[in-house]
Amino acid sequence: MKAINHQHAYRPRRSNRPLALAVAAACGAVGVAGVAIPGVAQAQIEEVVVTATRRAESVQEVPMSVSVLGETQLQDLNITDMEDYLMMLPNVSYVTLGPGSGNIYIRGVSSGGESTLGANPSVAVYLDEQPVTLVGNYLNPHIYDVNRIEVLAGPQGTTFGANAQSGAMRIITNQPELGEFSGGYSLDTSQVKSGDPSYRAEGFVNIPIGERAALRVMGYYKHDGGYIDNVQGSHTFKRGYIRAGLPEGSPLRDIASDFTASNADIAKENFNEATTYGGRAALRVDLNDSWTFTATAMMQDLDREGVWDHDPTIGDLQVMQLLPESMTDKWTQFSAKIEGELFGGTLTATAADLDRDIEVYADYSLYSDYYVSQGFVDPYYNCYVSYFGTCGDPREQFTQESNQGRQTFEVRYASDPDKRFRYMAGFYYVDVEGTNDYEWHVLGLAETPQAAVDAPDIYWTTDFERLYEETAIFGEVSFDITDRLTLTGSARQFDYESSLDGFSGTVFWPCGGFGPQGDRPASNYGDSCAPDSRVTDSKDEVYRIAADWQVTDDIMLYTTWGEGYRPGGLNRFCQTRIPDGLPGQGSINIGCEFTSDFLTAVEVGFKSELFDGRLRLNAAAFWQDWEDFQFSRLDTSISPITLTYNVGNAESNGFEFDFAAMITDNWSVTGAASFLDSTLTSDYRRNPSSPEPDAASGTDLPRVPDVKFNLTTRYDFMQDWFVQASYMYTGKSTNTLFDGGSAQNELREQPSYDVLNTALGLQRDTWTAEVYVQNVTDERGVVWINAVNWDTREQVNQPRSIGVRWRQSF
Repeated sequence: MKAINHQHAYRPRRSNRPLALAVAAACGAVGVAGVAIPGVAQAQIEEVVVTATRRAESVQEVPMSVSVLGETQLQDLNITDMEDYLMMLPNVSYVTLGPGSGNIYIRGVSSGGESTLGANPSVAVYLDEQPVTLVGNYLNPHIYDVNRIEVLAGPQGTTFGANAQSGAMRIITNQPELGEFSGGYSLDTSQVKSGDPSYRAEGFVNIPIGERAALRVMGYYKHDGGYIDNVQGSHTFKRGYIRAGLPEGSPLRDIASDFTASNADIAKENFNEATTYGGRAALRVDLNDSWTFTATAMMQDLDREGVWDHDPTIGDLQVMQLLPESMTDKWTQFSAKIEGELFGGTLTATAADLDRDIEVYADYSLYSDYYVSQGFVDPYYNCYVSYFGTCGDPREQFTQESNQGRQTFEVRYASDPDKRFRYMAGFYYVDVEGTNDYEWHVLGLAETPQAAVDAPDIYWTTDFERLYEETAIFGEVSFDITDRLTLTGSARQFDYESSLDGFSGTVFWPCGGFGPQGDRPASNYGDSCAPDSRVTDSKDEVYRIAADWQVTDDIMLYTTWGEGYRPGGLNRFCQTRIPDGLPGQGSINIGCEFTSDFLTAVEVGFKSELFDGRLRLNAAAFWQDWEDFQFSRLDTSISPITLTYNVGNAESNGFEFDFAAMITDNWSVTGAASFLDSTLTSDYRRNPSSPEPDAASGTDLPRVPDVKFNLTTRYDFMQDWFVQASYMYTGKSTNTLFDGGSAQNELREQPSYDVLNTALGLQRDTWTAEVYVQNVTDERGVVWINAVNWDTREQVNQPRSIGVRWRQSF
């Protein structure tokens, strides 16, 4: 394939910078994130090449804030999964409940109300050319043989479409290299404080096939040892409120006695562990001198046991779970890409098919305790003694079986990048089919089958299919007004249709009275529980404009205005009933659907390379308005189902900067920081008639720290030795938007925390050996105060770990 000059001829570029690496990286050949460039008399910072604008260009020439972790950085920092790299990105925050789960937020755009049953993510995640966004369970591929991770901050709706409302995150893998056999492997073992050992093996090989083809294969196996103890204990489910409603002397009082459950059969030290394995194979074929075809297959299999959060009321790194917890997450993705020169520009077409299966078992027992949740399990089902005459084991096991199939296709044409007037135009299509079966098993219902909606003991089931189809056309134009001043405009028109069909409820609610188990309808989402699939659709546009001024060869000023969006969707019911004792029931209109919400942002920033390329300094200020944002919540005072609303407005304003410096030829320092002010700009009321808001205007948006920064330094000495340290600080935040009045949704402050990682190693031409310590001070940083379960668990970062690693290339 012919080398393409990705620099704009009309502008003077940094001619004193080596560009061979940039061009190679644009073709997917090598990593780009080191700090020392061989063959240069004085050490300089390397060019970092990104494809944030769908063209390969230096990150210093992209008029927007782009954070990049390149292959060298990913290796040096021992980054292997989502939690590792998000810690190093100050404008990104996250919550997680362990491997395979989590939500990501960029620049403070968070309501804390995303849900697989409602509101969509505000960040788009891409794996190479394909979007793989999924709420609550972001695809988390193991990070090995990855060229770079790009984070594009601010609305990216015109270029990256749905969910790129506050930004986009792109994981770019290494591609096959022609004409060169190469390979490598890495071995790692570590010991977490007071836990079990972890180990990891990874390897890749690049095999040329003749002069015009190459195959690259990568594989890995990782085991994460546990460090959370499930201590032996018990919980008593009190039923005094049931006995109080029964006549004195009634024999039913004895049946409705308190129930004490023990976990002696599953209590275990270090019971949280995870095993992940997977691989990737990519075949590149140069069809001729101008056209290239690449086919890729990826797979990953995650199996985890236990929980990754702890309950401080039980003890440090301890919980008391009554029932087992586990998760499996298996996915495969097949993709194809063809790219080549056409009429002086580049035509690119991509297609992908992602298939993902998730299975979850979780202990949901405390929801059955009326004094904890104010729920309906015991009084109306498991211990409805005045109706059924029975009262069983209230422990509750939640199970989930989900499958998502996602097919995407995109074709785009980018004109000659050397011209004064440049343009890009494209078409995008996605078809998503999601099937989900959520079941809440109450163990005692096996003895009261007439109270179970499905056999053998299912109190509640949510069994539904959600379909989503979207087409979009998009385009961008750039014009060099002078050789230093450029204007850019882009737009995207999207047209989507979403449908929802399934069954949610119990044997009584919302339209109960079924016969024997298995007699319930397959669907009840229509009007008055009719078996009708419901559909919503929308068509709209988003826009973006930017201007950048190359003040000197090394300093650029820029400003942007842009929009991003999240698609709307459907609630499971248009109306929901509030049980007020049986048979009395009221009705409240909640709205059938929630609509797309939009984020509008203005950004002003500069990018610079100073002191003959030894210092790179970038900074940006931004102002973001979030209009009529989506919010999902479970509020049993309104409904026993999770509902989604468009609730109001918010803003997130801030300032961020990053730098990289070569202090000497063998001493580098890099760092980045983000400062946020993210708040509601309108009052939020759960009940519109409430005199006081549940969250007043000015309330902080949850899950996003006000300050976050990191600092990394690396020093090479005695020719082959190095020492490295990374310090990461995360400021305070809150766990939810408002105080819901129960243990599950209590508003709590998550305090600030800091983490220090260090490494010492020996690096030769083809191998590296190192010893490292992660979380040197054994900090218990509260990543998230759990707002899912009905106890007081907190997700914390991993305790101190000491490990050794060996890497070799050939």
